[in-house]
Amino acid sequence: MHGDDTDGICDNCGAGKTVGLATCKYCNRPFVADLAARAIPCWKCKAHNDWGVMQCTRCSSQLVVSCLFCHALSPHHMSNCLRCKEAFAGMRERFAAKQQQANIAQVAQVGSAVVGVLGAAAMASGGRRRGRRRGGSGAIDAVSLVKGLGKLLDDD
Repeated sequence: MHGDDTDGICDNCGAGKTVGLATCKYCNRPFVADLAARAIPCWKCKAHNDWGVMQCTRCSSQLVVSCLFCHALSPHHMSNCLRCKEAFAGMRERFAAKQQQANIAQVAQVGSAVVGVLGAAAMASGGRRRGRRRGGSGAIDAVSLVKGLGKLLDDD
C-alpha cells in the first residue's frame, strides 16, 4: 500500500496515478492509507475515487447527493448529510412534511391578517351595523378593506 505522501507512482506496478482515482488504474493498489475513510466507492463500477470527486473517474456516475434541507453535497455512501447530519433515509418524506407544515403556517398567517383587516375595517366604520341601502350590499366597502390591508402591511 502506498503512503499518503506518495509520489504518484504505483509501487506495485510502476504506473502513474490517475487523477481522481484513489487506487492504481491497473492493479487496484490503494494510493491512500485508509481507503474506506479517504475514498468514495462508485455504486456502479466499484472504483475507489479520491475524496471530493463528484463523478466517478471511470464510469462518470454521480458520487454525491444533495441534502434537501441544507443543500450541501455529501458522498453517496454516507448515511447522513455531512453538514446538517440529516439522515438520507426517508429524507424526501420528512422534507415534504416540513413543507406541508410551512404551507399550513403560511395559510394561518394570511388568514389571521385577513381577520385583522376585517376587524380594522369594522372599527373604522365605527362598529355600527349599517342597514342595506338601495342597491348596496351592506358589506364593508372595498376602499375600507384596501386601506385596512395597506395599514396592516405597512406596520410589518
